[in-house]
Amino acid sequence: MRRNPPRMIHAAGTMGAAVSLAGEAFRQGMRRFAAALFWTGLLTLSACGGASDAGNGAPPPATSHNISGNVSGASSVTVRLSNSSGTIATKTTDSHGDYTFPGLANGTYTVTPSKAGYGFAPPPRDITVNGADVTAQDFAVTYSISGDVSGADAVTVTLSGAGLTTPKTTTTDSNGNFKFPGVANGSYAVTPSKDGCAFSPASRPVLVSLGNVTGEHFDAIPTYSISGNAGAASVTVTLSGAASATTTTDSSGNYSFPGLANGGYTVTPSRAGYVFTPPSLSVTVSGANMTDRNFTATPSTYSISGNAGAASV
Repeated sequence: MRRNPPRMIHAAGTMGAAVSLAGEAFRQGMRRFAAALFWTGLLTLSACGGASDAGNGAPPPATSHNISGNVSGASSVTVRLSNSSGTIATKTTDSHGDYTFPGLANGTYTVTPSKAGYGFAPPPRDITVNGADVTAQDFAVTYSISGDVSGADAVTVTLSGAGLTTPKTTTTDSNGNFKFPGVANGSYAVTPSKDGCAFSPASRPVLVSLGNVTGEHFDAIPTYSISGNAGAASVTVTLSGAASATTTTDSSGNYSFPGLANGGYTVTPSRAGYVFTPPSLSVTVSGANMTDRNFTATPSTYSISGNAGAASV
């Protein structure tokens, strides 16, 4: 069947434009095709009446955020990001110590730095992403303070200072060694203690500055006591000589001076209205407790005298 070519109508006008008119069947087919696209979501009409691709009706991509921070004191630190399901990603800090975990949805995460031979503070960070990037999640390398105590076992060693809200304590092992791991840079004091012992030195100042501190040594010195009875309650008893101290007798007149090293001492009791026999005691401590250093307390006596105005009165 022979088809007639489209008719061309030349409209007269100043522009001399040619307008081509397609057949009615072609126009109707295009309308049906556009309608099909519209109802399947492949074509939407803009506010101005134009058409646009709706992207197969797919939702826009979800908004994502970053967690970032810095690890100071060590290079090439491995930083692990995890959640309740396990590890999500790992990063290695750059030359400045920085790390970033991009593209994270809202949720709770844990960030943990690690490197062989190093400790870090704070402990792993629990971080909540909620509609914004989370920055400044920083960590610092920590160090250790270690040493030993000779002359006694099971010594309690206390670490204080450098912003510690609560002092740390540890106990020496069977070889007398102690160690405090996870210590940040700063100034500290290390102090040993045990009943029945004095220590030389009594405490050590320690400065941690970008490295572990080792070799903090103490000598335990056995201590002894001087004790006895002063003969009355509430008597002030003064110790002088190799050490100085003051104590008050209990309701039975007993007193005690514990924690004394070997040496010479003098014990002196006093209380208003009393005379003590002897007035003081010299005591030598030499490898043993000194007990029964006793006194007798006698209430003071007085006399009344005067003149009666006549003889033989």
